[in-house]
Amino acid sequence: MGRSILVSLVDAGFTPSAIISGSEGSAKSLADIVGADNFGTSYNILTEDSELIVIAVPDDSLENVVANLASTSKFDSETLIVHTSGIQESKILDSLLQKGAKIASIHPAASFPQNKILPLRDVRFGVEGNNSEEAAELVRSIGGIPFLIETGKKALYHAACTVASGYLNTLLTVSEELMEQAEVESPKNIISDLAGSALEGWDEAGFSAITGSIARGDVDSVRKHLDSMGKKDENRAVYLQMAFKTVELCRDAGLIDEETSLKLKSILTRDKP
Repeated sequence: MGRSILVSLVDAGFTPSAIISGSEGSAKSLADIVGADNFGTSYNILTEDSELIVIAVPDDSLENVVANLASTSKFDSETLIVHTSGIQESKILDSLLQKGAKIASIHPAASFPQNKILPLRDVRFGVEGNNSEEAAELVRSIGGIPFLIETGKKALYHAACTVASGYLNTLLTVSEELMEQAEVESPKNIISDLAGSALEGWDEAGFSAITGSIARGDVDSVRKHLDSMGKKDENRAVYLQMAFKTVELCRDAGLIDEETSLKLKSILTRDKP
């Protein structure tokens, strides 16, 4: 993520006055990407007149980075400092606020493969903190689309992102494993096409675009699904959990009636490990 943000900032006309990383090699690699001359591992290379400082580090390193910044640097009232953590709020930067800086958090709601530089135009960024409007302008300057996250709700927002991105990968892998057990050729291609069309439908119509056995109220098919999986199959538990939630959502959306909902839940309850 940090590489993508750095490149997008430079492309938007920002000039990095310093690039700091955990190792000299990493700092040089980042500097080489954008042609920066001032780089290293020491916070002392930061200039006091920096207008913007972006902290793009793993969540478990953020507190230590902030402490180092607070102990070695001074900022004027025009310095905006943002971190890019999806779960930490801007208050983790309070020690920098006390040193005179403006603070906020920004988080791109996107998946970043390791060490790949991705364009950020049209990527949605969650912004949070007292200086969220300035953070939103920063996001717009690199072509992103800002949306506000209320202070105190960041962890819940991040949980939602995790379900939509990380756990989606888990579900696709579960599907792939079941396909392999069924000895189907090229399961990944099949699943990719199926999931892609499902996502298109959800994007257009939300949950009501759902298809499948539960949405049709097909009790017998759900029973056969469960019969096809071994009692000790770990993927069976995933199927049951997702099926329960799907039954409730289909009932609430009016896709199945209460009687069908109860029949499906009866089968799912019976087969719980």
